Formats: sequence, C-alpha cells, structure tokens
Amino acid sequence: TFRHLSDRQLADIAARLAERRGKTFLIGGRFTDPLARYMAAHLAIIQPDVYHLAGQESIWRDRLIDMGKRDVLVIFDIRRYQESLIRFAEKAHERGVQIVLFTDQWLSPIARFARHVIAGRTAVPS
Repeated sequence: TFRHLSDRQLADIAARLAERRGKTFLIGGRFTDPLARYMAAHLAIIQPDVYHLAGQESIWRDRLIDMGKRDVLVIFDIRRYQESLIRFAEKAHERGVQIVLFTDQWLSPIARFARHVIAGRTAVPS
C-alpha cells in the first residue's frame, strides 16, 4: 500500500488533518466504521472538533448541515461499497468539504469526490 503513495500525498493528508481551522468528521461502512471510530478517538486527543458519524443515515444528514469548505470528511469504504456512504460523500463534496478516502485497489465510487485517496491492497476481491 505505501509503495503506491507518494511522500507528498501522505504529507498533504497529515497536514490537512492537523490543521485547526475546521472540523474533522469521520465515517465508515458496515465493516470499516470501527476504523473511523478508532481514528476519531486518536485525532480527538490532539485537536478539537473531531466527530465520528455513527448511527443511521438521517443522523449523518443532520451533521452535513454543519459541514463546509474548511472541514474534512474522512471516509473508510472498502468493497462492498455502501450506497449510503456514496450519497453522503457526494452531498459533502457539493458543500465544498474536503474528502479523504481510505478504500481498496478497486476504488470506491467515492474516489470521484475525494481530494485524497489512499487505496490499500487487499488479497481477495471482497
């Protein structure tokens, strides 16, 4: 995975997540949401305004109202891609939110909305 990431890309992502000018939201799919929760717990130690988006899609939409151009949305979406996450990412993108996507080598459809994509290598297709 790391062979396919440039040092600049990693530095850009780390710098953006370390900025204190906006809020950071994290969300994952059915099996990847624990990763989002874990990353949110760590980020919350070093900066304010870190939110893990849990629960039903209607709750996510309520949080979308609070998102803007200064904010970052970190999404974990690995096969089988979750339609509700794709819709949510599109709406966030329309609001100017910067999206960082963690996905697999086949690339979640969210990649078309993401500013940064980290594609991990997996051994099997699903």
